[in-house]
Amino acid sequence: RVAAAALLVVAAAASPTDPLGGSPGTRQPPPWSTEARPLTAASTPFRCSNWIQYVVQRTSGPTLLGSAASPPPNSECSLSLPVLCASNITACASAIRARSSPVIWVVVVGAHQWAPGFYYPASEESIVFSVPRSATYQELTEIADVVLSTPGGVVIPLYEKHRSIAQPDSLAAPPLDIIQAFEGERTGKVGTHNWLRAHGLGDYAMQEYTTAAVLAMSEAAVTSSLPLVAKPSVGTNGVGVTVIRTYAELTDLIERWRPDTPIIQEALLGKDEWGIYFVAHRGVLLSAVCLRFEFGTTLFVRTASSGKAMLRHERVENCAGSPFPAHALAKLVTEAKYHGFGCLAVKGRELGDRAGAVIEMNTRIGASHVSVLMDDFKQHLRAFVQCATQRRCIAFCNQRRDACTRPGERLAEHACCLADGSVRLGGRVIGATRRCARAAPPADDGTCVACPE
Repeated sequence: RVAAAALLVVAAAASPTDPLGGSPGTRQPPPWSTEARPLTAASTPFRCSNWIQYVVQRTSGPTLLGSAASPPPNSECSLSLPVLCASNITACASAIRARSSPVIWVVVVGAHQWAPGFYYPASEESIVFSVPRSATYQELTEIADVVLSTPGGVVIPLYEKHRSIAQPDSLAAPPLDIIQAFEGERTGKVGTHNWLRAHGLGDYAMQEYTTAAVLAMSEAAVTSSLPLVAKPSVGTNGVGVTVIRTYAELTDLIERWRPDTPIIQEALLGKDEWGIYFVAHRGVLLSAVCLRFEFGTTLFVRTASSGKAMLRHERVENCAGSPFPAHALAKLVTEAKYHGFGCLAVKGRELGDRAGAVIEMNTRIGASHVSVLMDDFKQHLRAFVQCATQRRCIAFCNQRRDACTRPGERLAEHACCLADGSVRLGGRVIGATRRCARAAPPADDGTCVACPE
């Protein structure tokens, strides 16, 4: 403990202003996190954790050729893959390619300042994270190019503006139109419930009112629909969301917000809210994990600053109890051709015979992914990479099968594409089989994930 404390003092001296907030040697968790674990040498699963502490405190994050937080050459720390990938992209890629065992390398683009304090301590020798924090657009494109050309490399852009740093199909992110429908930079969340209604999920959409429709209604008609919720179309963390309890409050809010027009929705009453955190690959749902949040009141606005104070309980629960059932989630993923990671906020309606409603969907990694569900997130990453690898094998298999059918073509003896759809290399199966596609539910026995080929 004395040694760890001394290392934290050294890190604090090297970086007197902690960009993550709080006192030197700690990182501020997101306000809605249920735990505030200080980042110490003891909290990391690998050696050289003092360098991780230092890297977290740096503002730049990793660069192509190494940041100021890079460990000294030839030091023990320079041999630690998690530290290397947190500081030097090119060196990390070289080290991964030189390894005989597979490594999943995840680069998260657009993460908040607090995020490295969760990602880096969670790194291990088989799964590592890089979180660029002040790279230019050109630097991000160069980083993405290196990572995507490395086996096991995954680039996760968190926001619409990061979607163009590489070919869209190569990124772990949903199609652009889905991002724009659910949380576009210009349109915000205004298209969320229209999209649900247009894709057979209208039962889970919230009732919405335009300002023109509200102003055309009589006071009695509006009053019968109260309470309502008004919120800006573009925003995060509950900022600007307002509960409307009277007709006068509603008309006053509309007037104050001019020329902007708020989103006006039904208010969902109930103390429970669900978070559904999922991973999908090319429109196929791979896995999901659920958190159930219990609050102290039935009608509330959860903001980043007030959410934790209102929260009574937060626990992982079987998604079967969610008001957004598994078949609805699978349909959403299929209809959206969803690719990558996402999280839904869902709440049940007061009347038990009505379906629950989607409050919002974040088309990216959610805060609870990394602050509460990191172990589950890692499993989602493994499933995603495995599925991507199988698809590459399947593509190879199809190429070899085509070669078989062309006159004069012969398969090389070391590669054989069998009738059952598997790919064998040197006598070892390296590709998925049709058995995986036929399984219902999709097989997940460690050899194949839900890739419907």
